[in-house]
Amino acid sequence: MAYLLLIRVGNFNLHAADQVIAAGAGVLLIGLFSARTFGRFHGGHSPKQS
Repeated sequence: MAYLLLIRVGNFNLHAADQVIAAGAGVLLIGLFSARTFGRFHGGHSPKQS
């Protein structure tokens, strides 16, 4: 889906640093958001009580 929106629909240039940085920052933020949101459903990173 991202490929379709970036390359086919939009006007994305792989040689323009500002566009590559913006796309990379978006991927990073979506990844962090998804990890924090869905991590709690798969054990997450909570300390174990002994």
